[in-house]
Amino acid sequence: LDKGESLELAARRIRYAFLTSVAEKNNAFGVALGHNKEDVAETVLFNLLRGAGVRGAAGIPRRRGIFFRPLLGCSRYFLRKILLYREIPWREDCTNADSSYTRNFIRNELMPQIERGVNGKAVDHLVAFAEEMRYYREEEELHGNALFESAGLKELDVGWAVDRAKLHLLSVEDRAVLIRKIGRHLEIPTLSRERTLELVRLTEGKGCFEFQWGKQISVSGNRDQVCWILPIKGVGE
Repeated sequence: LDKGESLELAARRIRYAFLTSVAEKNNAFGVALGHNKEDVAETVLFNLLRGAGVRGAAGIPRRRGIFFRPLLGCSRYFLRKILLYREIPWREDCTNADSSYTRNFIRNELMPQIERGVNGKAVDHLVAFAEEMRYYREEEELHGNALFESAGLKELDVGWAVDRAKLHLLSVEDRAVLIRKIGRHLEIPTLSRERTLELVRLTEGKGCFEFQWGKQISVSGNRDQVCWILPIKGVGE
C-alpha cells in the first residue's frame, strides 16, 4: 500500500494499472468495464454522503481515457438474467459480501432499506439525478479550465503557486472551482466540498496560513501567493 492508501483504493489502482498494461500490449482501442445502474446509484449516494460536490454527484463517467462503461443503463438483475439465460458463468468477488467496507455497506444494507422504506425506485431516481448533474459537471469543467488559464499556475522548486491577488479577484464560488481544477491538474486527491470551502476561506485576506491537503500534500499562503507543496517523487516511497 502507498502511504495513507486504503486497501480498496490500492486494489483499484492495481486493477486499473493491470488493465492498462494489457490494453497497451494488445494495441486495444479501449477497455470495457462492467459497471451497471446500481453502481451509479451507489456511487452517487456514497459521494454525497462524504461531502462531494457537482463532480461526485455526476456518478460514474461513461468514458475516461481508455476505459468505457457500456452497461451503465442496465440493472444488475437484468444482466444476471441474461447470463443465466445464455448459461454464461460469472465470478463474484467474495469481498462483496463484507459490509465492513463502506461501498459494500451501501450496496448490501443501506440501499435495500431505502428501497423498502423510502422509494422502490430509488436507484432509478439517483441515476436520473446523476444524468442531470453531468451537465453541470461539464459546465464546471469548462469554467474551471478558463479560470485555470487566467490564474497562471507557476512551477516553483517546492511545488506550484498562484498569485494571491488573482484569487482575490474571484468570487467564493469561482475560487472553489479553481481550487478543484488545480487539484485535478496536479493529480492529487480530491477534497470534499467542506474542505474545499475551508481552503477558500483561508485564501481571503493577506494573512499567512497552512492547510493540510493530504498526508504528504500541503497548501501554504503568504502575502503574495498561495503555494501547493507536493512530495518529491522517490522520497519516502
